[in-house]
Amino acid sequence: MMAGVNKTMAAKKQATRGQKIFGWLLLIIIAIAVLAFLFSVKRNLDNIENELNQGASPKIDSTISPAEGFSGTWEGAATLTGNCANPSCKYIGSMNPPSVSLALQQNGNNAAGTITLNYPSSKVQTLISGMGCQAMSATGNIANGVISSTHISFEDPAGNVWSLNMIGSGLQGTVSNSQAGCIGLQGSVSLAKK
Repeated sequence: MMAGVNKTMAAKKQATRGQKIFGWLLLIIIAIAVLAFLFSVKRNLDNIENELNQGASPKIDSTISPAEGFSGTWEGAATLTGNCANPSCKYIGSMNPPSVSLALQQNGNNAAGTITLNYPSSKVQTLISGMGCQAMSATGNIANGVISSTHISFEDPAGNVWSLNMIGSGLQGTVSNSQAGCIGLQGSVSLAKK
């Protein structure tokens, strides 16, 4: 009977020793995998650092596949002011007749087309007396439109940046200009597909 108990205890010690060895092996495998991952991350960071030191931009692809449906004519309103802290003129947008018209042609993540602004004198408000705000009517080409998911941005010929999101069946967003000295326009935009 004692021999049976000794065999059972020996078997348990052997099983416990086997479990310990297995645990240590598993821990070593995990440690090797973590080190390999960290080495890979460091190598990628070193490559980016080398590109930056050489004056190159790191190659990061952040473009999201575009929604379809930006092609066509979009019309609507944009309420705009001069790009100043204290603008002299305000252009009050209307839907009918539209104060803004975009004719876009989408090609994957790119868009091109034309933009037309039409603000008769009845839609122009002088905010600072004596500034003589005038009606505005202009058409220009869009050649640099970028589409990412449901967002389009482009720069018009005057350097104004249009940033629009497709919401439902319309486009809504902003116009801004980073040039100093009250150059360009700023405001909000709401367009519908014609």
